[in-house]
Amino acid sequence: MVLALLCSTLAQQRVAADAPAPADAVADGSTGAVEDGSARDAMAETAETAETAETAEAAEAALAGLPHDGHLVRFDPQVGRAAVDATLASSGVTVAGVIDAAGDSPTVAHVYGDAGALDALAATDGVADVLPNVLVDSPETAASSAARSAGAAPVGGEGSAEAAEQRAQEQAVQEQAVQTSAPWGLDRIDQRSWRLNGGFDVAADGTGVTAYVIDSGVRGDHVDFGGRVQPGVSFVGGTGTTDCRGHGTHVAGTIGSATYGVAKNVTIVPVRTGACDGVHSTFNLINGLTWVVNHHQPGQPAVLNMSITGPLNFTLETFVTNVIEDGVTVVVAAGNQGMDACGYSPAGAPNVVSVGATDWLGVVSGFSNQGGCVDVFAPGEDITSTYHLSTVATAVLDGTSMASPHVAGIVALMLQREPWLTPAQVLQRLRDTATPNSLTGVAPGTPNLMAYVAPGSYVPLEPGRLMDTRPGASTVDGRFAGIGARTAGQVTELQVADRGGVPVDASAAVLNVTVTGAPSDGFVTVFPCGTTMPLSSSLNYWAGATLPNAVVSKIGAGGGVCVYTSTPAQLVVDVNGYHPSRSGFVAITPARLMDSRLDGVTFDGLAAGGGLRLAGYSTELPVTGRGGVPSNAGSVVVNLTVTGSVGNGYVTVYPCGEAVPLSSNVNFWDQATISNAVVSRIGTNGSICLFTSGFTHFVVDVTGYHLAGSSYSALTPARLMDTRSDGATVDRVAARIGQRSSMQVTELQVTGRGTVPADASAVVLNVTVTNPVASGYLTVFPCGTAVPNSSNLNFERGMTIPNAVIAKVGAGGRVCLLSNVATDVVVDVNGFTPG
Repeated sequence: MVLALLCSTLAQQRVAADAPAPADAVADGSTGAVEDGSARDAMAETAETAETAETAEAAEAALAGLPHDGHLVRFDPQVGRAAVDATLASSGVTVAGVIDAAGDSPTVAHVYGDAGALDALAATDGVADVLPNVLVDSPETAASSAARSAGAAPVGGEGSAEAAEQRAQEQAVQEQAVQTSAPWGLDRIDQRSWRLNGGFDVAADGTGVTAYVIDSGVRGDHVDFGGRVQPGVSFVGGTGTTDCRGHGTHVAGTIGSATYGVAKNVTIVPVRTGACDGVHSTFNLINGLTWVVNHHQPGQPAVLNMSITGPLNFTLETFVTNVIEDGVTVVVAAGNQGMDACGYSPAGAPNVVSVGATDWLGVVSGFSNQGGCVDVFAPGEDITSTYHLSTVATAVLDGTSMASPHVAGIVALMLQREPWLTPAQVLQRLRDTATPNSLTGVAPGTPNLMAYVAPGSYVPLEPGRLMDTRPGASTVDGRFAGIGARTAGQVTELQVADRGGVPVDASAAVLNVTVTGAPSDGFVTVFPCGTTMPLSSSLNYWAGATLPNAVVSKIGAGGGVCVYTSTPAQLVVDVNGYHPSRSGFVAITPARLMDSRLDGVTFDGLAAGGGLRLAGYSTELPVTGRGGVPSNAGSVVVNLTVTGSVGNGYVTVYPCGEAVPLSSNVNFWDQATISNAVVSRIGTNGSICLFTSGFTHFVVDVTGYHLAGSSYSALTPARLMDTRSDGATVDRVAARIGQRSSMQVTELQVTGRGTVPADASAVVLNVTVTNPVASGYLTVFPCGTAVPNSSNLNFERGMTIPNAVIAKVGAGGRVCLLSNVATDVVVDVNGFTPG
């Protein structure tokens, strides 16, 4: 039997039968709804107490008045299959199908019969209840349905120009760590604020996770799925899991397609329960849920998406709970009735993740259900995703059906990183990591939480010491401590991965490398183990000096970075953060891009031997298309060395095409050789510019880059602190505040200044010490945490010396600075990573 039923019609009949309270009535207690899903839990407890309870009776009565296809007979769990068959055979009803019990689940039969036979069956021992096999629909809006009917939404055909363009785009996306020109929904969920940057940057892709899609089927040969759609199962006769409506293909595309999906390498398993008109019978849904329980392998990380909404139905919710108890997280659409989600199933089921919809401005969609049973919101309007009309077709649809798969995709990313998480832990993690209080139009009693997936470009850590070769030294785990001075020409393989908070699959580490106790001048080169030592340097030092430098190094073979010293020296290495394996940052083997000395050599012969740079002038240095830096890089990480200087001065690195900012990256003195790491946004012509106030040579090595559209934002440098008596800052805050005294902790506000947003999790700073009264060190750390056993700058009396610092932002949007001797401090900000 094929019955057509529009979602709007079903919603109207549901209101007439049961009239649940609107979402704006939640606050007055008429539904008992409160925040964080506790209303849903209370309702479930009512149902579990007794089927004759008032809430359950009201729900059952409401079901009787709704469109249905036969009835469902639910047996007591202890009734075996033989007894079930005997009862049905003697009841006078026609049996359409039987679902065998899974675990503690009851056996359910789909039957047709007259009222007398059904009443008699309901009174039979071992029968829990006989209820209508209610028909429910997938919650997309009337506008989406109208567009489907008119054929206006889908685009693209097998042999069209759009098809060729899309195939090329999909291939490009699959090869990217950061997706540029991402759909707005993806762009929205990887950042806290509502400013969209056009990119989607996360550190996972759902590899190893299964996503079950209970829906209208999935077009598995759509090119955007890349062959990751498994055979699955269909409970609708005739056409298998092929999607003849488009809804399921659209939903699956948002979960895991290459271009439109959150988890771009997840395995998709279609569970078809809906007909071509979008209608799902309760029996088919129960069948699908039971199939998932029977086919899900223990311990396999999995998520199930149900973009389906119907009337309150405790029988259906029992089988949803079975899936959750089997270890599969269930994500559901809150529904499009503009009502209280607690009055609908499965949105009101206990322990599901119920998702409401928003528009691109952060306004809760007018059609979206709200109330205490909603856990989080996600993008649900104007959502572009895969469609069923061809192998390259797309469509733009609205609805909580479109919001739910965004969150299912986020769950897949979570489970890839932490496959041991239980559904309860996943639900709590989603609530804890969601962006609070960023939405408007939220009804009273509804959690104001926007779904969020952590970006992948950079993960800041509290600083930790990984190596200290000096006698009596300590490290985070006792390894590489007190191992003695490195000899001339020695390469030390330093284990970085799986230490100090750096995961085993990190692609790059952000380190602070300090040389001390060297008897003669020399240099240090840091490079990924397993590769040939490059023509580059990470730190230059002179006899007796204690000098630091920030280094962003690709992690090499065995999780190590290799450290070469040209002369004997003690080494201290601290870790401040890392870049995940799939992120917007790409670490590369260092390559020399510039050496202005007369005998200078670069990897490609460009920018070599140009001579001393003139005071008061800028040098334009092309970086894209060189040393492994692609044309779509947004910013570049380089190590800048100043050498052969004539007199004192400073160097500022900035994007070409812009004015020289009030900031500095390296301060130098006559004949000094000194280096510093720099993260600079790339300017016009794919170049960065280097301004020098004095005569000097430049040596520039590239160590990595951030892709345009990644979550890292490089800024035009801005000064945030200058303690000197004539100091100036971008906003006059923290200017001319006097030397920092010995062991004084200075709290420096960084968010909300110099275009650093309130949600920044880490900032890229250049910290300069000047006029110190004695030799000492300076440590930068997140405010609100203990002072770590690490340093960012080491200096001598009277010295002016800078170092790059990538610092985690602490309490109140501040970073803390501590020096063990009195000194002036200058701090410039060059970029940030959002929270």
